[in-house]
Order: sequence, then structure tokens, then C-alpha cells
Amino acid sequence: VGKAQAADIVATGHNSSDGVVINGNYGVAMQFSLGQAYTITSMESMIYNWNDGTLSLAVFSDDTNFPNYADELFRQDIFIPASNPPANVWHGAFGMNLDLEAGPYWATWDSFSNAFQGVIVGGAINPLDRYMYLFLDPQVNPGAYAEIGGEHSTNLTLRIGADEQDPIVPEPATMVLLGSGLIGGVLIRRKRS
Repeated sequence: VGKAQAADIVATGHNSSDGVVINGNYGVAMQFSLGQAYTITSMESMIYNWNDGTLSLAVFSDDTNFPNYADELFRQDIFIPASNPPANVWHGAFGMNLDLEAGPYWATWDSFSNAFQGVIVGGAINPLDRYMYLFLDPQVNPGAYAEIGGEHSTNLTLRIGADEQDPIVPEPATMVLLGSGLIGGVLIRRKRS
């Protein structure tokens, strides 16, 4: 399968510095949908925090509009330097090579294993499908989540870069072999006639 040029396939944008607090007690989950297969190359959210810290970015398949914690597709810890508001900066994973088929998925940010204190910025111009709080580490309690309300500050930011999955194109040598086989078959058939 070939890879086309990378482009943003999800881009919420933002018009506010409001958002939701994220720390060692809870994180957030954001549902997004893909209309076709892509190779994800980057995933970011706009984040600020009061002290240097590390957040974990993960991607899960969908389980009827909830993250399927039994099917973790990607996870990476990301160091985020201190940046008080309004210094909202996009932070995330780059150089990813995550092949996803068309359908719904969840991106999550959590810091259950450390003492991160910060905010995922909201006010997305193009909101995602759904947003949820994660109250406990899903590895400990997969059911510990609740849907975030629909206020504009909770429309959290997410930007995903991807390579489109191109259809498989046969190499020239393969086409020559196929063509010569077809011609040979025609010649043998004519010879028998």
C-alpha cells in the first residue's frame, strides 16, 4: 500500500483559552471518525500546564461510543514544558505510523502515572464527535468515565496528521509478467485450434 502526502485530516481549531483541567486524578477522551483508511503520522492537542510534566497520549478503538480500553492501538508519553495561559501550544506525538481503517476512534490524554497539572484547551471551532472525562486509570477501572457537557469550553482541541492509504498499484515488472502470460495463453490456444 502506498502512502500519499501528509495532511491534517482532523483539525478542530480553537477560539478560546478555556478548557478542562487534567491531572493525576483524571484525564480526557475525545472521539473522532475517519471516513477512509489513513496512516496517522501526528496527533496533537492544545495544552498548557503550570509545571513541567508528562502526559500520556493514547488511541483506542471504539466500543459503541465509548473507548475500547481492551484495544489500545497506540500510546506515547509526551513531555510538556511549563507554559501558563494564554501561551497555548500544540503538543503531541509526531513520526507516528499508525494504520487506521475507516470508523470511529478515541484519543485520550491522561497522567495517571505522574503529577501533571494542566489544561486541555477547548473552544474548538470544529468540535469532535464526543468528549469524556476519565476519572480513573482505564487499566484499573475501564468503566470510570463520564460524558463532558456540551458547553463550548469543553469542545477540546485535537489535530491529526495522516497519509492517505493509496490503492495498491502493480509494479511494471508485474504487469509485464501478467501481459506475457496472457499473450502466451492466447498463442497456445491459437496453436491448438
